[in-house]
Formats: sequence, structure tokens, C-alpha cells
Amino acid sequence: MRAAVDPAVSVAAEVEAAEAEGAASESVAEVEAAEAEGAPSESVAEVEAAEKEGAASESVAEVEAAEKEGAASESVAEVEAAEAEGAASESVAEVEAAEKEGAPSESVAEVEAAEAEGAASESVAEVEAAEKEGAASESVAEVEAAEAEGAPSESVAEVEAAEAEGAASESVAEVEAAEAEGAASESVAEVEAAEKEGAPSESVAEVEAAEAEGAASESVAEVEAAEAEGAASESVAEVEAAEKEGAPSESVAEVEAAEAEGAAAGLRAA
Repeated sequence: MRAAVDPAVSVAAEVEAAEAEGAASESVAEVEAAEAEGAPSESVAEVEAAEKEGAASESVAEVEAAEKEGAASESVAEVEAAEAEGAASESVAEVEAAEKEGAPSESVAEVEAAEAEGAASESVAEVEAAEKEGAASESVAEVEAAEAEGAPSESVAEVEAAEAEGAASESVAEVEAAEAEGAASESVAEVEAAEKEGAPSESVAEVEAAEAEGAASESVAEVEAAEAEGAASESVAEVEAAEKEGAPSESVAEVEAAEAEGAAAGLRAA
């Protein structure tokens, strides 16, 4: 009858084979220790393969520890792949932690992809937090895309906050586009506030366009106020045009007042 094979002997055989193939001695030592402590052979194989492909030893250690603590194999595989592609170790740690806390896999995948493409870690953290708090995935996608295209972090934060508070996605899209095109943050804030208070989208669009073309913020504020109070859109358009052409603000104010009081267009023209 053949004697049972000593597990230590089989481990030693694998270690010897690994060193024959050029694996560094310290990684082999870690693998041997892991198997001695009962780590399943397939996870050890993945770790060994990762080190053979050049993954840094500390990332492999984190992966091995994660599997020891019961992290699902597919999440560990994604983390290992991310580090192999050069993702910073702290971002991987955040992703792994998120999955441990129950964040859905698709949101983590989007975050990992974003960091792989170079998105700053703090923006990714905000996105992850937003999804944890229940923000819809498409709004998070738009925010992540905006930052990837270089939109300043504070504007993205305002947009994310607006959607969290229930602002309609199309208005947020317009605001984000405006800032991407260089509209000043305070004008965007006013527009967002106006839509939150129920101003019709077309009036806000006209205001945003006017500021994009360089109209002074105070004239735009007056126009927005007028529409909020119910002045007809065509009279506001005429006022905005008049200021664009250089009419002094007080004459424009008189025109606006006259239309508000119902003066006939012919009288005003005269």
C-alpha cells in the first residue's frame, strides 16, 4: 500500500517548480505560507500568476487577504486586473471596500473603469457615495463623463446635488453643458435655482444663452425675475435684445414696466 503523500511535500514540489520557472523566492514563501494556513489552491494559483506577470507584492498581499476574509472571487479578479493595468492601490482598496459593504457590482465596475481612465480619486469617491445614497445610475454616468472631460469639480458637485434633490435630468444636462462651454458658475447657479422654483425651461434656456453670449449678469437677473413674475416671453426677448444693442438699463426697465402694465406695442414703439 502506498504511503499518503505529505501535503508539505506536494507544496514543496510546487514551490520548487515555481522557482525553476523563475518566480522570486519571497513570493514563493508567501504562497507556501498561504497554503500552509489553508488558503484554497486556486486563489494561490491566481496570486502566483499575478506576481509572475509583475503585479506588485503588496497588491497581491491585499488580494490574498481579501480572499481569506471571504471576498467573492470575481471582485478579487477585477481588483487584480485593475492593478495589473496600473490603477493606484488606494482606489482599488476603496473599490474592494465598497463591494465588501454591498455596493452593486456594476457601480463598482464603472468607478474602477473611471479611475483606470485617470479620473481623480476624490471625484470617484463622490460618485460612489452618490450611488450608495441612491442617485440614479444615468446621472452618475453623466457626472463621471463630465469630470473625465475636464469639468471643474465644484460644478459637478452642484449638478450631482441638484439631481439628488430631484432636479429633472434634462435641466441638469443643460447646466452641465453650459459650464463645459465656459459659462460662469454663478449664472449656472441662478439658472438651476430658477428651474427648481418652476421657471419654464425655454426661458431658462434663453437666459443661459444670453450669458454665454456675454450679456451682463444683472440684466439677465432682471429678465429672469420678469418671467418669473409672468411677463410675456416675447417682451423679455425684446428687452434682452435692447440691452445687447446698448440701450441704458433704466430705459429698458421702463419698457419692461410698460409691457407689464399692458401698454400697446405701437405706443411703446412710438
